[in-house]
Amino acid sequence: MSAQRYLSAAFNARPLGMPIPPNWLGLAAFGLLGTLLNPGFLLIGAGLEVAYLTFLANNRRFRAVVDLKYNPPPQPDPWPARRAALIRQIPPEERRRQTAMEEQCAAVAQELTRVDPSGLQAGQLAQLCWLHLKLLAARGALEAVVQVGERERENIQDKLAELERRLAVDDIDPQLRDSLEDQQRLINERQRTHSDAGRRLAIVDAELERIRQQLALVHEQTLLSTDASSLARSVDVLSASLGETNRWIKDQGEIFAAIDDFTDQPPIATFMQPVPSASAGRRSLGEKA
Repeated sequence: MSAQRYLSAAFNARPLGMPIPPNWLGLAAFGLLGTLLNPGFLLIGAGLEVAYLTFLANNRRFRAVVDLKYNPPPQPDPWPARRAALIRQIPPEERRRQTAMEEQCAAVAQELTRVDPSGLQAGQLAQLCWLHLKLLAARGALEAVVQVGERERENIQDKLAELERRLAVDDIDPQLRDSLEDQQRLINERQRTHSDAGRRLAIVDAELERIRQQLALVHEQTLLSTDASSLARSVDVLSASLGETNRWIKDQGEIFAAIDDFTDQPPIATFMQPVPSASAGRRSLGEKA
């Protein structure tokens, strides 16, 4: 950093809590004294100003503060931590599915660079991987509720039958009746929650499978593409798929209301990892054919 920047920072240095830099006050004071009383105060003020700026601009701690202001340390990338946190929430089988999804997206991205060197489609693929991972995390939470409902179904039915039997008594205490009715209401609410979780789980499973099939189709189309126009059609299919997924998530807001920034844009490097060359994939597809 140039010495001029340290000198400028020293000239305007202001301790915490002071509205005006003390250096300005000193200059104003010596200026008034030199103008009203004796011009010699101007020379004294100039000498003190030079000494003050020289001392402060060469102070190691002051330089460190200035350096930190103009060159702040880089902020850590939050995406790897966010991705790792979601990966920990899903079971091993779902982690393998996510890994396969990301590898397939990386392979498609390599093919699409022939028609889209800017990497725009790679960003869309990264977002598709992100949506897939968030859907898996949402699925895990829904599946946990469904499993609780399945384990406790008989117990809940027995409790409801017992409550109905006790409430059928004519001379039951009013306070006891209120308590039993509250229990009955809460158990019925739990049953509705379990049923709703099962419905939502089926919806999420269907959307996850649609995303996988859509990506598989784009991947196969890019491998079979022989010219730029064919690749362009694959790009259009990918864009349409991402747009459809985003619209679907907005329509299913009740499922994802608790998940913040569900459709935010992750950096490409978070999900797009290097994969074997596309030519090898093209040959393997030809061998299978």
